[in-house]
Amino acid sequence: METHKSCKIFHPFCVLMDMNKEQRTTTAILVIIGLILLGWLLYYGSTNWGWFDTESPPPNGDQEINFQEEGTLVRNEPGLDPNEWYLEYESQNDTPQRQRLLFDDESECKIDSSDASCSTLLSSLEDKEVSVEGIEEDDDDRTERIVRVLILKALLDRMNGDGNGDDLSDLIRVTSPTRNQTISSSPLVVNGQARGSWYFEASFPIELLDANGSVLGSGPAEAQGDWMTNNFVPFTATVNFTTPTTNTGTLVLEKANPSGLPENAQELRIPVRFDNTAGTNGAQEQVVQLYYYDPEEDTDASGNILCSRSGLVAVDREIPRTTTPIQDTIKLLIQGELTTLEEAAGITTEFPLPGFTLLSASLSNGVLTLQFADPQNQTSGGACRAGILWFQIEETAKQFPEVNEVRFIPEDLFQP
Repeated sequence: METHKSCKIFHPFCVLMDMNKEQRTTTAILVIIGLILLGWLLYYGSTNWGWFDTESPPPNGDQEINFQEEGTLVRNEPGLDPNEWYLEYESQNDTPQRQRLLFDDESECKIDSSDASCSTLLSSLEDKEVSVEGIEEDDDDRTERIVRVLILKALLDRMNGDGNGDDLSDLIRVTSPTRNQTISSSPLVVNGQARGSWYFEASFPIELLDANGSVLGSGPAEAQGDWMTNNFVPFTATVNFTTPTTNTGTLVLEKANPSGLPENAQELRIPVRFDNTAGTNGAQEQVVQLYYYDPEEDTDASGNILCSRSGLVAVDREIPRTTTPIQDTIKLLIQGELTTLEEAAGITTEFPLPGFTLLSASLSNGVLTLQFADPQNQTSGGACRAGILWFQIEETAKQFPEVNEVRFIPEDLFQP
């Protein structure tokens, strides 16, 4: 195409000037179509491919906080891995739980509304009330679940609180027992001081409860001075109590309320622990039963194996006393360790199964829900085999009187 006579160099405008009307119209249509296609491509790319997405990813990838609980920070207790931190708390169905915690460079620890290094704070928060927010995930080195802590806060308002977060330290203060102190035997001696308004006729009531809210013992706290004052007055009490059946409990110090009016009622609640070994000659273990299988006990008249519960045989084992005896017992069962004498007696088991592990256990209204990991589908393989595996776990769990029914997660476990 020749350059227009007014153009000294090649230029798109000059090219258009050399076109006739029909060529210019065609070119304009093509340009418009091109602009439309370009606009559509930019729109599609921004909405579907994130071309212009400038938001940064969340700090923990696509993971979100999935663990938020309040409880007691504990370490080096019976049944726990040494030198590991755990949160001891109650689930929604009031079942005691212990969750192992992992602290890393992203963990933040807060006390008295100020941040501090977790490495320096943790030792001072042992056996104290805290709140934990974090991400529950698989532990690469173990078969259990672990919570990677993002934020840990000390609940200072509960050190002298009523259990609802209200600070009562300006009304009553207890010097013994301290929060989460272990009580080994009866009687329990309680000491402290309270303002005169907490007393009526120089005393106020005290109760010791177990974890189920049952009263183990009660008695009056008596003023050790003139209680007709607004100042603090020392008190002491001796509470005789029956042997607890739970590992934890609560000491309740009630404000004297002769009127009986609810609006005048106040109480200080202090969590305590019980040494349930005191009445067993100092033994630190408890006896549980594991149910395995003897095919000789499970045959019909013709000698055919029935694959029923009739073949289950209980063997005794001792485990450490902890707040999670059901989990501890199930974990021991699926290890499948039989003694030489038990094997000689015909007792068998297919446990342990490769990769098969217990992840969690929760109890609500008599229903025990057990969550397992079975990455290699080891719990299947025929109705007889799957049924016997199921029966062993179920019968072992039901030895605990609080368990009426057992459910498994995922639901496709123990299928033929």
